[in-house]
Amino acid sequence: MNISYKWLKDYLEFDLTPEQTSAALTSIGLETEGVEEIESIRGGLKGLVVGQVLTCDVHPNSDHMHVTTVNLGNAKWVADAYGTLCTQDEAGNIIAQIVCGAPNVAADQKKAVGIKINELKQTALERINALREQCETKEQGGDDIDLTRTAYPIRLGTRHPLSIVTNEIIDIFTRMGFTLADGPEVEDDLHVFTKMNFAADHPARDMQDTFFVSQHPNDVT
Repeated sequence: MNISYKWLKDYLEFDLTPEQTSAALTSIGLETEGVEEIESIRGGLKGLVVGQVLTCDVHPNSDHMHVTTVNLGNAKWVADAYGTLCTQDEAGNIIAQIVCGAPNVAADQKKAVGIKINELKQTALERINALREQCETKEQGGDDIDLTRTAYPIRLGTRHPLSIVTNEIIDIFTRMGFTLADGPEVEDDLHVFTKMNFAADHPARDMQDTFFVSQHPNDVT
């Protein structure tokens, strides 16, 4: 069985690493076979670098390759790996020379993408403002809004099991020809004990078994 380290952290407060957690579980008798890192993308995109193409020229010895210079930001491990193919600008960004065969590679694409993003942002802001105006108009002209009502869905309850069984019993006896009669919440001694042939010294008449009230002239239970 696999147990999520993150799931354990959601329910328990501890500062152990996954390896330390595995050892702790084993020490208390819950032996673990090991720790496996689960990633949505194998490798977790380690080593992936996003860069900005600064220049793009046709390769002198190819009809489909391009020689590009790319700003790789602070990816210093690239400079350590490729050495002389990389330089560093005044801001400390790594500038690499990369040979690329992609047909759609071009310089200054950042500007074009930025324009599209700004257009999308402007459209979203206009839509948000329009919706805000609609909401304000409804609030000013409408009286059917209950501000005290909860914003969350109201969860309805269900019948109590005893009520369900009682109703089923009533239904069965009703179909057999019986009628349902409700009695009072408080009964008198005559109907509860005497007419039910309870003896005068029957234990049910004891004070510890029956609650008596004395406001009524007759004995009431």
